Amino acid sequence: MEKVFLVLGWIFGVLSVLTGMSMMLLSFLSGLPYLVIGLLLLPPVRKFAFEKTKLIIPIKVRALTIFGLILTSAVFAGMAGNRASEENAAKQAKQEAESAETSKQQQIKSFNENSGEIIQQAQTLLDKNDFSGVLTLTSKYLAARDPQLLELNAKARKAQSEINAKEKTQKILLELKGIPDSDLAKNIDLYTQLVSLNPNSQEYQKKYDAYSQKLKKQQEKEQATRDKLEAEKNVRLAMFGKAPEKSKWDGSYLEVKSYLKEVANDPDSIEFDGCTDVYKNDNGWIVGCNYRGRNAFNAKIRQANWFTIVHGKVVKMEDISKYTQ
Repeated sequence: MEKVFLVLGWIFGVLSVLTGMSMMLLSFLSGLPYLVIGLLLLPPVRKFAFEKTKLIIPIKVRALTIFGLILTSAVFAGMAGNRASEENAAKQAKQEAESAETSKQQQIKSFNENSGEIIQQAQTLLDKNDFSGVLTLTSKYLAARDPQLLELNAKARKAQSEINAKEKTQKILLELKGIPDSDLAKNIDLYTQLVSLNPNSQEYQKKYDAYSQKLKKQQEKEQATRDKLEAEKNVRLAMFGKAPEKSKWDGSYLEVKSYLKEVANDPDSIEFDGCTDVYKNDNGWIVGCNYRGRNAFNAKIRQANWFTIVHGKVVKMEDISKYTQ
């Protein structure tokens, strides 16, 4: 076994030293821990250290030390990688800035050498209403900051913007033909776009205001309805308590079960075959239930009744024919 550890020490020691040397190409600090690991593993180094110190380091301590050195190397390698990335990013940004500046200077030089021809060409394109052509040509030389060039570019941009606005306006107007007046939100959205594209149009502004006013009234009406329903709900809660809830297990109501346990001949025999949803009238919450139970003659009979519930208790039981669902 001693020979096996000796061979393993040589193998992993040499590998660690080689790894450390290669990692030093990236970062000295990331490679140094692996060199230390190699020294801890190489048999000659361990023998020399023992002869000098007579100190035997337990295997667990050596293992923890090696693990810590590997982590240390990883941290330094990560830091070195981040620095390299930052340096590369900075170098690339510098190159791009230099390239942009070179291009800018070339554009200025090219314009200065051919300014008359370029201005004349741009003017001709503008006279032909080829605004995109003017923008394409003049945009190449804006860095020269020539007043005539800038003026031609501005005129073309304004004209092109007006054309785009007209095209978008026609598209929106066509879309509006398929939108009903009742779709207030969609009409408001489209007229908002029209007002933005045509700020001087009183027609579009009036349409926008009209639909906005309709929407406001609709929202006020809906809010009034919600307020009314909420008020009615609060009144019902005050008068009748919380509405009964149907059991998810057998479709019954706890209030009805409790009531039948008190009045039924054989409460333990009661079985529910289903109940209606909850309704309300002037007397309270009402529910209808079908159920079975044994009578005084020990015969199981089927019954159906309406139950009026107030504040969690049945206050009245009526024949199923009393109400129609």
